Amino acid sequence: MELCKEKECPSFGQKKGYHCGCNRDDVTLKVTMSREKAKALAQFLKRVGFSDFEEHATSTEEVYLMLNGAYDVRVALEEAGIVVR
Repeated sequence: MELCKEKECPSFGQKKGYHCGCNRDDVTLKVTMSREKAKALAQFLKRVGFSDFEEHATSTEEVYLMLNGAYDVRVALEEAGIVVR
């Protein structure tokens, strides 16, 4: 397991991977939506799985990129107080 060694990175000292903040090609999104829409999106992201992404991807690598992106959005929704069970 490789650890992030970039001192300015929010992931410093933690496992380096797709969450690592020192990735130079990161995109930051700011989205404003109603709580109702946010809850519906969180519910969708909770239910969607590998096979759903696989159906629309062009490669296995793209499936994992899509899954990781969906996970990042779920985390952001949870941090905003939108948690579905």
